[in-house]
Amino acid sequence: MAGPGTLYQTTLTNIGILNVTAYAVYTASGGLNILIDNKDSTTNLQLAVSLPKTYNIGSLLQLAQYSPSGASNPCYPSGASGPCLTETSGVTIQGATVSYTNGSFSPGTPYYISPSGNQITVYVPALSAVLLQLQ
Repeated sequence: MAGPGTLYQTTLTNIGILNVTAYAVYTASGGLNILIDNKDSTTNLQLAVSLPKTYNIGSLLQLAQYSPSGASNPCYPSGASGPCLTETSGVTIQGATVSYTNGSFSPGTPYYISPSGNQITVYVPALSAVLLQLQ
């Protein structure tokens, strides 16, 4: 969903030992797509993203994982619930469930975001990812 384009180098600072990655793709139309993947299982992130230039408008799509209700979860043998990296169900992209038979999905309306100059603040919950698409 980040699309083809030129891959930019990204740098994450002040995240300590958290398992987070970020990728940035500059598109042929001049847009910037940024994927932030929070693989940490316990920490939600509030990130200030510095942009290489000023963008006027953008959208945000969220990839989230949830534990199906009543499902046995090997990550939590004590019976607790929540997402884990080994689950093979319960993944959504902007609220739409991803089909595990063919990978299809139809995401809901993205959240619209307005960068402030060359910076934008983004919330990324534990075990989720966000795709920022800036123009």
